[in-house]
Amino acid sequence: KRLIILGFALASFNAQSQSILNGSFESTNASTSCNYNISNATYNSAMNNSTAFGLYQQTDIVVSVVHPSIPDGQFSVGIANNPSNNLEGEAISLELSAPLVIGNAYEISFRAYANTDFGPQGDLVIGVSTANNSLGTVIDTANTVIGTWTSFTVNFMAIDNSTFITVAPVQGISSWNFVDDFSITEVCTATSSTETITSCGAF
Repeated sequence: KRLIILGFALASFNAQSQSILNGSFESTNASTSCNYNISNATYNSAMNNSTAFGLYQQTDIVVSVVHPSIPDGQFSVGIANNPSNNLEGEAISLELSAPLVIGNAYEISFRAYANTDFGPQGDLVIGVSTANNSLGTVIDTANTVIGTWTSFTVNFMAIDNSTFITVAPVQGISSWNFVDDFSITEVCTATSSTETITSCGAF
């Protein structure tokens, strides 16, 4: 019995070792009126635990008074490709509370909205990175839906001790997407001599 309890305690501890520090973009000093087409420097000074690093440098901090259907809170973020050169895109990173553990399995969840007011729908790539200004390793592509906030989940196994989740538009399409409500879950398995316990901690 002691072994089983200890295994469960270790699983629960491991499952709560990472969170996304500002996954809904609510920790910000951005204006609650309009924050469209802002430079990387302006975004980075306004948004805590998140960094804009794309070449296009026109990131949007979208507010609920402009886009009232934001899923969680009053802020979301818009990222796009340059309409004049769709190989130049915006990109953001989101800081984790602790590094990923190599070999552990994780699930990222988030929501995205494809806005086609100024161009066609385009997908998003999700990555994990050890630096806040690099896309890192791409772990999935999200097929966003026009005019609808859609929920996505990404399952992956950590291959390094990344400390950032990254998001960028797929190159080659003059797309514009909003993103919000990011969270990460670590999937842990603790095994004792008599029982295997699987514990998932959500944030």
